[in-house]
Amino acid sequence: IDIADIVVGNKQDLYGSEHREQLHNYVRERATAEVSVVFTEQGKIDLALLAGPTSSSVKTHHHHHPKEPLASLSDAPIPEGGFIKAENEGEGFHSIGWRFDPAKTFQHAALYNFLSGLVAERMKAVFITDKGIFGYNLTSDALTEVELDECLESRIEIIASAISPDWETRLLGCTD
Repeated sequence: IDIADIVVGNKQDLYGSEHREQLHNYVRERATAEVSVVFTEQGKIDLALLAGPTSSSVKTHHHHHPKEPLASLSDAPIPEGGFIKAENEGEGFHSIGWRFDPAKTFQHAALYNFLSGLVAERMKAVFITDKGIFGYNLTSDALTEVELDECLESRIEIIASAISPDWETRLLGCTD
């Protein structure tokens, strides 16, 4: 909750009358006013709610760019190397994210294998693959994959207690 941009109350059909208000109160106590609460059933959520940069500012690391917040990188042109990377840390967590040139295609099977093996608090992503376009969401409970109709580019953000130094190499190894 402390680092959330959105809180999802799933299985709302099983909530008692007081549960929705309890969740709203809990979020108000723990998070900033910008955090929204969305209620769903059976995990059905509009993936557009998860799109875009997070509300936290981040330090970026790239050979061609100075350190900037991630929000300013969401519209920054992707350099010739084909991707741009951003990192942040705070409150015991680290985040790392990449944006990829839309011409970069990921191998679906290799990508799913990589994402399935991630040890992270949270991951959200959208990828252009050889099998189509897919959105991904990883929580401590499960990795979900949803086929999408379109996206402008591939992108991923991972939040974890520690960043693995081989994630970037393994992720780039999933490209054609």
